[in-house]
Amino acid sequence: MLVFASLASARVAVAQPGSTNDERAYKGPAEIEGLESAPQQSPRAAGSAGSGRAEDVRVAPTASGDSGGDLGGDLGGDLAGGELLDIASLDLEQLMGKVSSVSRRQESLAKAPASVTVLDRSDIRRSAARTIPDFLRTVPGIQVVQNAPGNFLVSLRGMAGLQGNNVVVLLDGVPQNSIVDGSVDWGGIPVALDDVERIEIVRGPVSPVYGANAYAGVIHVITSEPISLGPTGSVRGNFGVDWRGQMAEQLVGSVGGRNNWVRWHISTDLMRDSLLAQSSGGVTQPALQKHALLGKFEFLLPRDQTIEVHGGASRSHHSALDHLVLESNPQRNDVSYGFVGYAIKNLPSVVDRFGVWGRGRSIAVTADSDRYEGFSYDGLKSADGLFGSDLSFDLPHKINLGVGGSGGLSYVDAPFMHPAENAKIRPRYAFYADGGMDIKNAVYMSAAVRLDNSAMLDKPQVSYRGAVTYYRDQMVLRLSGGSAFREPTFVEVGGRFVDPVSKLILLDGTSGLRPPRVHSVELGGLFLIGHTLTLRPTIYYARMEDLMVADFEPIVRKTFRNDRDPRSLIGGEFEIEWQLVPSMKWKTTGAALAWLGKVDDLSATVAAPEQNSIFSLWSGVHGAWLDDRLGMGLGIGWTTPRQYQVRTGIPPQIIDVHVGHLVRPEGMIEYRILKDSPLWIWTKAFSTLPHARFDSPFPGAARLGTVVFIGMGYRG
Repeated sequence: MLVFASLASARVAVAQPGSTNDERAYKGPAEIEGLESAPQQSPRAAGSAGSGRAEDVRVAPTASGDSGGDLGGDLGGDLAGGELLDIASLDLEQLMGKVSSVSRRQESLAKAPASVTVLDRSDIRRSAARTIPDFLRTVPGIQVVQNAPGNFLVSLRGMAGLQGNNVVVLLDGVPQNSIVDGSVDWGGIPVALDDVERIEIVRGPVSPVYGANAYAGVIHVITSEPISLGPTGSVRGNFGVDWRGQMAEQLVGSVGGRNNWVRWHISTDLMRDSLLAQSSGGVTQPALQKHALLGKFEFLLPRDQTIEVHGGASRSHHSALDHLVLESNPQRNDVSYGFVGYAIKNLPSVVDRFGVWGRGRSIAVTADSDRYEGFSYDGLKSADGLFGSDLSFDLPHKINLGVGGSGGLSYVDAPFMHPAENAKIRPRYAFYADGGMDIKNAVYMSAAVRLDNSAMLDKPQVSYRGAVTYYRDQMVLRLSGGSAFREPTFVEVGGRFVDPVSKLILLDGTSGLRPPRVHSVELGGLFLIGHTLTLRPTIYYARMEDLMVADFEPIVRKTFRNDRDPRSLIGGEFEIEWQLVPSMKWKTTGAALAWLGKVDDLSATVAAPEQNSIFSLWSGVHGAWLDDRLGMGLGIGWTTPRQYQVRTGIPPQIIDVHVGHLVRPEGMIEYRILKDSPLWIWTKAFSTLPHARFDSPFPGAARLGTVVFIGMGYRG
């Protein structure tokens, strides 16, 4: 997060190795298949998230004795013994911190070869959002649509529409997208927003790093980590009510600890949420009910070896949105995943890191099929597993190189699959490489390439990305481009749904579908003005080919085909951050789209110009006072109208809905009751104007309005 010290005289204290307040950021996976993970906070982010002051930021040493954070890596050797350093003397690369979600490894945010936004713990604490999708509304280029409690569609850079399978969502490096259709069950993600440490959003084609489906971007959610020696715990409770009297209750608890050989954290989330469940037609959508458990462990072995084990499980009940039909009857989703990895760093010669890893997931759906009017995922059982290995090299002449490969199996058993395609074990594999070279401490050149193959692809697919970054003390310019793809889904290729009453085939998959692909080029910049103000403008061009559309030509049967006409757009995004005073930060973000050509197709359910807001804007301020006992945040967002005129659903229906201008003001305030105890109370509120407006086109979707909730918790 671009959080800057506001005074040129601000100073950074670097702790001595062996200090009792030793801190080392959790190293979880940073790639969809086992990547190194959560980056350490920059000194500015630490100042914002901690005391709310920019002065006297402490960069603590790692368990191995090296200084942590970006200062540790770059300056730790020169600042041993707790020497103080003026922040104003640091260059832009040192101040920016690091990210891990762009290239499968930690790298400078200033030199990252893609547009990336990092939202840290201070942004989360000072936001009025209760869910991850609502929190993402502050990010330029993201469009969020709420259908019902726990049910959201999240898209990036003009890919909005009626489908939500165009972006990869990671939780501590493990994908949360459905094995069957690539969608994301946001209501079932097994972590509460309060237990998120940071979120990294990479915009643009990222398939060269993450494989299929990352052709619009990646959203990486990194959960909390223990920061003090010995066991710690917390418990928080929330209660909310909306303008129609619908209520929500949530209980969140966590416990964790760390010492010289292990770091661990376990959290649970119990929720019932019926906020904004009332639809325009008087139908009340079912409340979201979630029970979730999440845990992660990192074992620190001698000689820079680590073993990571983490996983989660959730059971959620909420309305279903299966193939573009919003049902008012609840559906139960059972999701579980696990990850284990071994890594060794600082090997002899040029090998910097070697790692092996494996992960597995399972998703099951249960519903009362007798109450459903159309298509349902009832009876779905799916699982996949993946194993891989990767090597990182630190070569002479400031060249870094990473190579790796993975292979695994997928399995889907569902009543809506064609008998010839159902309950089959399907293999998949991938090989990837990425690298970069620093030239004269002014230009950084990087490239990545990846080959993917699976039973859903008509042939192996190659994706690639390249970037050239010019960086100076106060400025960064980046030119990047790439090509990425989405894999045809199990339903699009092998689905078959027979109406139980008429016995007609209402859904029939199509073999041989080409994967939708996007080619993109962008020019981005980052400018630091006076160590208090940062500007991050980006412009990009994207061309989308072979997009998947529904084909209703066989009268009532729905099948799929590739759109023969490519679609192109030009977009722009900006982020402005200003550290007004040491305790207060102001941020404004915005995005705009300009489509080149017209899409006139009633089957277009994604990347249709009229289904995307042409302009979006968000602005907010937050800070902390009274020695961090009082925190406050205010913000407001605005999006331009959208129009949906599309034929979709099973059975098919025509959706003709206009969603007008939406304005979303929000605010929060929190207070630590006791000076020497982390016992907090807080209140949050947000509204949508005009009141009672909806932002989803689906019949029966929830109407938005005003929500107020209060909470109390012990944050140990």
